[in-house]
Amino acid sequence: MTFSARGPLMRFALALLLFGVPLAVAAPVPKAVKAKLPDYYPLTDGAIWEYEMGAVTLVVKATEVTEKDGVRTAKLVREHDGKEVSSEGIHVDKDGVFRTHVNGTEIKPPVLLLKFGLADEESWEVKSGVDGGKVAGKFTLAGASKVTVPAGEYDAVLVRGDCSIAGTKYNTRWWIAEGVGIVKLEHNVGGTPSVPLELKKYTPGKAK
Repeated sequence: MTFSARGPLMRFALALLLFGVPLAVAAPVPKAVKAKLPDYYPLTDGAIWEYEMGAVTLVVKATEVTEKDGVRTAKLVREHDGKEVSSEGIHVDKDGVFRTHVNGTEIKPPVLLLKFGLADEESWEVKSGVDGGKVAGKFTLAGASKVTVPAGEYDAVLVRGDCSIAGTKYNTRWWIAEGVGIVKLEHNVGGTPSVPLELKKYTPGKAK
């Protein structure tokens, strides 16, 4: 399968690499986010998220998960038709969830995907770069929202991302459910809406 820069899978890969990560929050949804790693990042070696994006199925696998002194790191590998199409590095500490690498390339500074300690409708600024591309904008914790996807109905938290990547505007919304992570992702690239990404199945990995 060929991936063009304007194809739906490529647009999703860009948005997911820079915006979407498997996160989860405790229920009922709190007014202020609490920094509890297992709640916000249900990540264990071998965890698998299966997503549908129209006719496309994308599988995300957690590998190389480590945790030391309250800091968790991992590599997420994305596959389509059994072949790896992208990967990212993730770092979780007391301040929040960060994306540190894209396809092995370091993001400088890491993108802060979720800032701990915020209340609904609070935002945080994003300013970073990867492989010559500049990322700038803000993310907003938008509050509680129910969402239905192929995997079922979830009580989720909605997060909005409004950014520019290498001069192109990206507007993103993702829904995050307790103990599961991202259950739905939508994004608009340069004024063109995407096919929504929706969770089909989540399989937890093995905790160490």
